Amino acid sequence: MELYRGRPPAEGGYHYIISDDIWSESNRRYEIGDRLGAGGNAVVHACTEIVSAGEYAAKCQLRLDGARRQRFARECELVSSATHPHLIRCHDRGTIDGIEVNVGWQDGRMTRKKGRTVSIPFIVMDRADTTLASLLRAGTQVGSEEYLAQFRGLCEALGVLHEHAVHRDIKPSNILIVGDRWVLSDYGLCSFLDPDQTQLTAEDERIGPRDWMSPEAENRAQGGNNAITAASDVFQLAHVFWYVATRQKIEGIVTPAAWTGPPRLQQVVADALNVDATQRPQNGAELAARFRDALYS
Repeated sequence: MELYRGRPPAEGGYHYIISDDIWSESNRRYEIGDRLGAGGNAVVHACTEIVSAGEYAAKCQLRLDGARRQRFARECELVSSATHPHLIRCHDRGTIDGIEVNVGWQDGRMTRKKGRTVSIPFIVMDRADTTLASLLRAGTQVGSEEYLAQFRGLCEALGVLHEHAVHRDIKPSNILIVGDRWVLSDYGLCSFLDPDQTQLTAEDERIGPRDWMSPEAENRAQGGNNAITAASDVFQLAHVFWYVATRQKIEGIVTPAAWTGPPRLQQVVADALNVDATQRPQNGAELAARFRDALYS
């Protein structure tokens, strides 16, 4: 089995050869299956627990420098400690021995040079059926009864997460569909509320999901020093909700006429999308309370 970051290999880079079977810290054995997706830091493969035949997803961290390892370890701790039906669940974790392979090109031919043996950390999580992004790209119609129930759960889940951290990367591709639940996932960019935790974001690192950023995250990306707070997460989740309800991205300041979702939620969503972060619900718990009040008042 070969692990690699990003898209299927073309430009090259570091790949890692591992056994098809891996063992976790809890001494459970998993068979690694198909590649489900990848980003700049990690890759996700399907996996099956041998004894129970339970199907999961294994996220393997492939950026192995010290800061990236530390960030992944914190992500694993957060997945384990922040629990809610609409948050991704941790089932197991461990490390894999892998052989590093430097893949490159020379004279138009791919080259592969084996190197050192490395330790690759992984976490076993819920296996998703799809993502919200894929569902929307496919043109699947989602009725208001469905998305209202799901977003109420996501608001409550965000409130639980905000007891530990600020997510900072909420977008449709990070909302997984696991059975009948929409689940918030991917804590790789989280900032932690514990003052004893060293923040691992570089000063020049882009923070936030492209196309779904809060105004303050956009300003920071352009060189500003704006703080990215729980209210930024509120904006990002509300932006996703707006898109699911209207199938339109936000352009500029939102207006009542542009809202085509349930009328009773127009003000809640508009407040959550205020360009002034101080005028929004300040965290997921406050957003969830306003959401519930609007639905049932």
